[in-house]
Amino acid sequence: MRKIVLTFTICIGIFISTKISAQTQYEEFSYNGMIGSSPIVLTFFVPNNFYNYIEGSYFYTKYNRIIEFRGEEGVFEGAIKLTESVNGKKTGYFVFNNIDGIEFPRKIVGKWYNIYGSKSYDVTLSKK
Repeated sequence: MRKIVLTFTICIGIFISTKISAQTQYEEFSYNGMIGSSPIVLTFFVPNNFYNYIEGSYFYTKYNRIIEFRGEEGVFEGAIKLTESVNGKKTGYFVFNNIDGIEFPRKIVGKWYNIYGSKSYDVTLSKK
């Protein structure tokens, strides 16, 4: 019986340590702002072990429905593109010029585009 308890305890310990080491630590950057004339709250999640990899979510304060986004790999021509999706379907994207993937300024400006690029709105964000 002691061997079974000891084996079970060791297995649980290995399982827990594997789960803890597999979790990615994120740094969070939250902003209030506008897409066009609509107020939003946007949060970036940047994994501590990746360079220039950004994901996050935002919501329009009027609707309070979460919209997720994910960054392209790397920074392109001084800008970063973040593609949004709702229920797994791509619905639009942001392009920001003053985010370098590591340092997040107090104010961010850019554009939001629908997925076809046929509609766009100015985006201004200020750190909470």
